[in-house]
Amino acid sequence: MGRAVGFEHSPLTRILAGLLPLTIAACLDSPNSPGSEKTCETNCDRQAQAGCAKTVGDFSQTCKSACLVYRATYPKCVATMNSMSACVDRKVVFTCEPNGSISANPVAVCLNEEYTCIDCTGDPAPCRN
Repeated sequence: MGRAVGFEHSPLTRILAGLLPLTIAACLDSPNSPGSEKTCETNCDRQAQAGCAKTVGDFSQTCKSACLVYRATYPKCVATMNSMSACVDRKVVFTCEPNGSISANPVAVCLNEEYTCIDCTGDPAPCRN
């Protein structure tokens, strides 16, 4: 009879053991942390917290739902969406325009990430969250 393979030597265990340090590192928040769905959601909250007159009451929740939907709709583009979210998180401050709409400042600071995202999705909407 064949020898039983121990769990500690299975390929899955080796893969999981290799991913553990990456998982721990991804959970640590630093200025160089990659973006994520959570970063996208935080950016939604930051936009709502600007308190602009034209921001609808359910903006934050609608925006957060979009973070989930876009990542599910474009699974091959999640990394580019995450890159965009990370750039916005690190470099953009949300304020209000005189007309009451949300403004991202400085303008176009994440343009390279946005274009890369749009190239991947073919749709600008998922690249603005």
